Amino acid sequence: MEVILSTAFGVKGETQTVENDPITELAKKAMAAHPLVGIMCKDLPLIFFLYLYLYFFSIQRVPEIIIS
Repeated sequence: MEVILSTAFGVKGETQTVENDPITELAKKAMAAHPLVGIMCKDLPLIFFLYLYLYFFSIQRVPEIIIS
């Protein structure tokens, strides 16, 4: 990480020698996932497939409703 910081950004980072380096803390904060992302990735496909199932299930029942 220190090599990337010094080469790409010209910043002297001391991530391995200093325990609470400000650059390391900012990098951890930037890389932390937002809680809503986990919820969306976990529950959105389930909701989508449930919607599709109910949509197609209701289409199959339409002829039965029209006939009766």
